[in-house]
Amino acid sequence: MCGDGYVYNLEVEDNHNYFVNNYLVHNCHLCNAKGGMYKEFFEVVGEKIIGLTATPYRLSHDGFGGSILKFLTRTNPRVFSKVIHVTQTGYLANQGYFSKVEYYPIKGFNRSEIRLNSTGADYLEDSEKTYYTKHEFNKSVLDVVRRLLKVGKTRILVFTKFIEEADTLSSELGDCAAMVNGEMKTKDRNEIIKNFRSGKIKVVTNVGVLTLGFDYPELEVVVIARPTRSLTLYYQMVGRCVRPHPSKQAAWVVDMCGNYDIFGRVEQMRLVEFNDNIWYVMSGNRKLTNVYLNEIMKD
Repeated sequence: MCGDGYVYNLEVEDNHNYFVNNYLVHNCHLCNAKGGMYKEFFEVVGEKIIGLTATPYRLSHDGFGGSILKFLTRTNPRVFSKVIHVTQTGYLANQGYFSKVEYYPIKGFNRSEIRLNSTGADYLEDSEKTYYTKHEFNKSVLDVVRRLLKVGKTRILVFTKFIEEADTLSSELGDCAAMVNGEMKTKDRNEIIKNFRSGKIKVVTNVGVLTLGFDYPELEVVVIARPTRSLTLYYQMVGRCVRPHPSKQAAWVVDMCGNYDIFGRVEQMRLVEFNDNIWYVMSGNRKLTNVYLNEIMKD
């Protein structure tokens, strides 16, 4: 809402979508129906709201220590009440919008040794660090990255949980690697990303920065060196390398923490309508939404 009391329709030059008396919300899964900026804006404008997202679900807690991933049209309260269009990731892959993706799940990571937080939505950091030390997990990550470099991979993005972990990994790899994290100065972070894109740096270790919005089609390999119970985070990490590019025959996803065994192939996830306007996200025969996380995590 502008100062003169009007709401102006804005049009993006390279994408001529024009919505008269309507509002298109990108990444609409970020809208919290219980309150906040989006809810306040929607109540003021009172017009039709159209949401767009690749991850149409939000995490919810039942108040008894259980967490459930709810489809956006099944939250209470909700902003979006109906699904009007679905583009399946399988269709995008078949049409060439996804690179061919090869998954390499590395066995041996035992989630049962890591304790959950009070909501069951994530793992306790102290418990993760204890597990990493006990099983020399950081050494295993280093060995995997060195093997990737040895077979000629030169554009490798590593997702870790902790800054000290990412820092140690990049230091051990030497001049071919660097770390980015949210505590760095923007100028320094941008310089590292620039050198990564140009090929001066072959490996970037990343802590919570490049999971969303990092567009680098040439990226060859994603190493997931952290366990997660978040479908959204898993989808975003894999998604960094799925953009097609002439320089790569296939993207590699190296999962070191059992995430692939739970969530499966991103390009094979699908949205399924079981009854009238009752939607689920499915991976194979497994429901990933509107099911308690503990049920999803079962083998």
